[in-house]
Amino acid sequence: MAHTIDPLPVFSVLVKWLFDLGVPELSYAIFAALAVVWALSLTSIVRSAGLIQPQRTHVVAFMAGLILTQAVFAKWPRGLASQYLHDHYLQPGVFGVLLIAGIARFLKGRTVSAIVLVVCASVVHSDYLPTTGVCILAFVAGATERAPRTWRRAVYETLLALALLAPLSIQLRALATPTSPETWQRALDILVAHIPEHTNVAQWFDSRAVARLAVMALGAGLARDRRLRFVMWSLLALIVGSMAVAVVFDSELVAAVTPWRASILLMPLSIAVIVARGVAWLVAREPQSEGRLLLGCASLAIAAAALGTWRQAERWSDYAAAESMPPIRWIQAHNERPELYLVPAHDSDFDRFRLETGQPIVINWKTHPYKDIELIEWSQRLQEVDRFYTAGSADEACSQLGRLRDRYGASAVVYAVTHPIAHRHCPLIEESGRAGAYVIARLDARR
Repeated sequence: MAHTIDPLPVFSVLVKWLFDLGVPELSYAIFAALAVVWALSLTSIVRSAGLIQPQRTHVVAFMAGLILTQAVFAKWPRGLASQYLHDHYLQPGVFGVLLIAGIARFLKGRTVSAIVLVVCASVVHSDYLPTTGVCILAFVAGATERAPRTWRRAVYETLLALALLAPLSIQLRALATPTSPETWQRALDILVAHIPEHTNVAQWFDSRAVARLAVMALGAGLARDRRLRFVMWSLLALIVGSMAVAVVFDSELVAAVTPWRASILLMPLSIAVIVARGVAWLVAREPQSEGRLLLGCASLAIAAAALGTWRQAERWSDYAAAESMPPIRWIQAHNERPELYLVPAHDSDFDRFRLETGQPIVINWKTHPYKDIELIEWSQRLQEVDRFYTAGSADEACSQLGRLRDRYGASAVVYAVTHPIAHRHCPLIEESGRAGAYVIARLDARR
């Protein structure tokens, strides 16, 4: 992504800060803090909406239900199109939690701070902009009554939102302004084809998507508070409407923007509403069993938290045991100078390479720019790197390495021990070492 317009500058600054401090593990603490904000915000929302009472039994039972839905049914709270609010590591999308925090503030009558929070979510991850826009409109419209003072306040809040979004709009204008109609269309084709599981409604719309839409509609219908119901129905209208536009008009632009990302906000909101209504029914049904109910809910919450902790420990273990880690550790131990590495671009195991080694790479499949000409260049570079890793002979691979060195400045390469070039001499490379199933080599710039 070097020498391209960074589509996620705020998150990039955060990651660089963590790396410069030498504590990238702090990202887990930030992730945990955002998870706490998520839980407290959902609890605040259902309390402000009058769905649960402030008594300890109600709150504990509701929190237990939240933990259960997240830990036991880990994939169910996700939204449409394989999108999710938080999974198990820090990434820009996790800051969508601020959208939930914004709704919580709105229901407490703090519209200004609500607008600031939802704008912050889009500042970190611009893909949230359609969701942020709908939330702001719902906040302003939902808080407006037929009185001169409230109309003046609505104008002030709208102007505040526009002012806060202005820097983001300037950045997006730089990213989205077409270099030419042909370049723009070609870039759209590449982007939509790159992530069809997110962009292609026909590919991801199935019975699970229907079930999620039903849950979202049920949650919106069960929301007792007028303001919360208005926000939820507005988000559902954005989701369904954008899906219809993408399908009916075959709009690649709408597909690329993925406005149905709003589902990762509406889904946990809906589940929270449903859980809260279930808690209210359960407490009303057993009013004399408060002690047993508290004990049961606490036990379930502890068991679910233990399950979640075990799953996270498994992920850490899998991470440490990944096939990409031996060459990464070798580079950490032996590299004393900066290099520009070629790594297997389509192997997601190597997505961690830059963060773990501090070394730049020529390209990978996951991280792509947004500007049209940069996206086209990314696609071409990806194809060039793939030609090396899929080469059928050592001569073909060696020739391609020379082109990658000359065109992109690659100075080092990681390739599998089964690659053809590992078994036949290539004058361009000097093998530095072997680790696990991979060879680490430097490219000779003089040949």
